Amino acid sequence: MLKLQWMAKYTSLSTSTAEKDGKSGTWKFSGWIATLIGTTVKFNGMWTFTPDAPVVDADTPTNIKLVSDEYKIGDKATALDGKATVSDNGVLSYQWYKSDKADNFNGTAIDGQNGETFVPDTSKEGTYYYYVIATNTKADATGKNCQCHKLYGN
Repeated sequence: MLKLQWMAKYTSLSTSTAEKDGKSGTWKFSGWIATLIGTTVKFNGMWTFTPDAPVVDADTPTNIKLVSDEYKIGDKATALDGKATVSDNGVLSYQWYKSDKADNFNGTAIDGQNGETFVPDTSKEGTYYYYVIATNTKADATGKNCQCHKLYGN
């Protein structure tokens, strides 16, 4: 009986995206060695797994509750303080809203009011509700690079 064996080494690589132990990453097959045994070609090599970088979202700004107050028409109102903080060195921006309903989603953006604080107008009679949306934008986040938090008064 005559047994022929053929062997060759290839330098090609094969990659595939998949999961391992619940982590996403890239599998790479390298070091191809092809062996011919009879009519069968056997490929040997090495698989390596490189996990993807972890997803890091921008921090959600801190939760601050605005205070409630009452004023007479024309009184000087105390500034509402909506200052939020984040621990990821993101950039915070603000937008203040006014509503005639006690909620934090039916308001209308107050033009030009995009600072940490806001002084309500007391020139007209009525009950008004104010809230602010603080947005943290972190350009180098690998997940969500923007997180918002609504801060509202009663």
